[in-house]
Amino acid sequence: MARMYPPELPAGVESRAEIDLFPRLASDLPDAYQVYHSVAWQSRGRYGARDGEADFVIVHPDKGILVIEAKAGTIRYDGQNREWYQNGRLMEKDPFEQAKRSIYHLQRTLQEEPYWRQRMPLYGHAVAFTDIVVPPQGMALFAPKAIICDQRDLQDIAAWVAGAFQHYQGESRSNIIEKTGLEYLNHMFAPIVETRSLMQLEIEREEEQLVRLTEEQYRFLNFTRGQRRAAIAGCAGSGKTMLAAEKAKRLALQGWRVLLTCFNVNLANFLRYEHLADVEGTLEIAHFHEVAGRLIRQSGQRVTPEQLLSEQLPDLLAQACDTLGPQFDAIVVDEAQDFQESWWLPLQLLLSEPDEGTLYIFYDDNQNLYGGLQQIKNIASTYALTENCRNTQKIHETVAGFCRSENSLTARGPAGRPVEVLSYADDSELVRHLRRTVHQLVQVENIPPEDIVVLTPYQPHNSALSKAPRLGNFVLTTNWDIDDNELYYGTIHSFKGLESPVGFLVELNERLPNLDTLFYVGCSRARNHLVVICHDLVRDYFATE
Repeated sequence: MARMYPPELPAGVESRAEIDLFPRLASDLPDAYQVYHSVAWQSRGRYGARDGEADFVIVHPDKGILVIEAKAGTIRYDGQNREWYQNGRLMEKDPFEQAKRSIYHLQRTLQEEPYWRQRMPLYGHAVAFTDIVVPPQGMALFAPKAIICDQRDLQDIAAWVAGAFQHYQGESRSNIIEKTGLEYLNHMFAPIVETRSLMQLEIEREEEQLVRLTEEQYRFLNFTRGQRRAAIAGCAGSGKTMLAAEKAKRLALQGWRVLLTCFNVNLANFLRYEHLADVEGTLEIAHFHEVAGRLIRQSGQRVTPEQLLSEQLPDLLAQACDTLGPQFDAIVVDEAQDFQESWWLPLQLLLSEPDEGTLYIFYDDNQNLYGGLQQIKNIASTYALTENCRNTQKIHETVAGFCRSENSLTARGPAGRPVEVLSYADDSELVRHLRRTVHQLVQVENIPPEDIVVLTPYQPHNSALSKAPRLGNFVLTTNWDIDDNELYYGTIHSFKGLESPVGFLVELNERLPNLDTLFYVGCSRARNHLVVICHDLVRDYFATE
């Protein structure tokens, strides 16, 4: 049996000639034949593009390529006027001319491809008149019986097809169509094409679905109107930073003197850039050591950078509060789990009412690096955020595997794509993975470089990436303001509280302490697409289906 494309005649076919011919070709032709039904194409010539179609294209590796135009009903040819009639009606096109044009366009199309330029298979055209009997002499000089399949030929279609090929072959020899050529024709006539949208477009659509403030968060903002103090717990992705900034801005717009603070320098810079312009003058945004250093110096004390990072800091800040007096009507703290227990007392002394002044604390109860979570709970009543409104569901599933919070989180975002996990045996393989994947994302998926961050557990001087700062056309940089050929690169901890559409988590290995925490924080930085490049020995942490 011949290989038919498609395997079955489509239900919508109305041509009786094609309905009669298809099963005969399928059942009677030997296995070596490939038969394509209803092949359509578009070709360009000097007068622009033209559409074309062949009812059947028959391919045999030794014989060549035969195009057949099929017609049913009573057929008559008027040679004097060169007109064809079907069931008494004038046909718009000469069926032999149709078949001839089809094989001509097919031949020209193939010759445009390098593979076919040195190969010349036999090309032929024929017509099937399935309801009539054609006389032995044929119907015209250009329409001999050998290239007309009539009603009698349907009884032995294999013999007629072989005869049609022989008619064109004669004594000459044509090139054999090799396996590569057959595969090419199959791809050309019956392609299987899977298309997908660029990741850039997918991310843009996902961003529209990732809710900036969920109903739960609006309820929280309304709830806090009557609360002077509240501690808000939530896992990564629950929108704590967004809520902290929104709450601080609302208080500042009421004319209050507000401090929005955090531990992370980069997070403070981001919050300033995003939110300060709206309420400049009543809202101060600064990381904790920044505001502490400013007030300590303003109070007349001399302080070194080393002292700001030492255990002396709380006492120095408390003395500054005694000298300067209250500074703020309200304080909002983001990523408060990073605050040391000894910082909370001097921080509250900055309030006009230290014991009862307005204080909102946002923290991740899945992290407790400095053991200050209990102190937070002693300061204010707690409120839990339980919806992830930042990450896709695929990323959320990965992050949830490293979450040990008492409060389970529900993903509200779009499904997204699976987390991409690549493993390496040595640093050179790590860099190759990173270079290749960055190229794919930027050059193929059209992701802007500014939407990509590369995060590592190591400081630059200890990172393998510092030895290979160039990734193809891109240079890794720790500067926030990147140029067109640069990618931001930093530590996982320096990016806490921040996010990016695409995140790389790299240099993960078995020697790192607190692996679960690193994976939890790092993975949750990516909103839409996460690429993990880890050592072979820790790949099982990121087992995928």
